[in-house]
Amino acid sequence: MRSTMKNSKSGSSKNLVSAHSRAGRRGPQRPDPLMALRMLAQTYEQIGDRLLDRMHDCAGNPHLTRSLSQHLDWLGSRAQVINSFIAAGDGALTYLCAATEAPERLTSLVQLTAHNAAADRLPVALFLMEKIDEELRLA
Repeated sequence: MRSTMKNSKSGSSKNLVSAHSRAGRRGPQRPDPLMALRMLAQTYEQIGDRLLDRMHDCAGNPHLTRSLSQHLDWLGSRAQVINSFIAAGDGALTYLCAATEAPERLTSLVQLTAHNAAADRLPVALFLMEKIDEELRLA
């Protein structure tokens, strides 16, 4: 009887540990910094395309074209930096996301920026890009 009870206890404790570890795996996933940076690179491309479209539409206004061109230059240099970080791999990602909450903040900022760029809200998207610069300590 003792032996059966002992086996029953150890079996249930194994099941409890197993269930607990499975539940831990189903919990909220931390955002992947590399995926956030890849999404950021795509967002840079999306905003660059929007800026080029605006420049083409406003070709008769040299002041506006110059301003948009400056934004495009800034965007291009940031895109190069981000692509370099992606190519550098884990060491660069560790540097970029040193703060505990950095991947979560970065991911949400990138998603919000992409949403605003898709909605053709360039001023908002460019402002959010500056916030991303601050988050990545590039500013």
